[in-house]
Amino acid sequence: MTKRVKVKKIERAVEPVEARPGDLWYRLHHEVWVPNNEAIVWIWNTVCAEQPKGGIVVAVFELLDPEGARGLGWDLESPVFRLTPEKAGWFAKNLERLSPGDPAILWLRTPRFGRTLLFVHGGTLCLNFTPGKGFEVAEGTLDQEWMQ
Repeated sequence: MTKRVKVKKIERAVEPVEARPGDLWYRLHHEVWVPNNEAIVWIWNTVCAEQPKGGIVVAVFELLDPEGARGLGWDLESPVFRLTPEKAGWFAKNLERLSPGDPAILWLRTPRFGRTLLFVHGGTLCLNFTPGKGFEVAEGTLDQEWMQ
């Protein structure tokens, strides 16, 4: 017998939402983005043939299981690191094999400035940074947006 679990649907905000002290996003901002701002910008500005619009940042925050991030190059300490083009390609190829149709595959392969792969608690989020706008989850990459 299969047990059904009701999942709360996440609504996308139309207007920016300000995080409050104690919120996950507030803590993430103050514990990861602010103290590692220089490293993040340096990674985003790291351009190569495979990532012509800049590198992909991997951010790790309050992670429950380190194996996924570790497999992408995490040293178990740094809150941010660069996802190399080789690891990004490997990750996209594995997603393609394990989860065909996952929009994160295209996100990993499409050059764009300001990409961050966030490992938080037990999951991952594909984030895009837009100057003057901030971070937002890449359109279509939430599981509920593409898994029907």
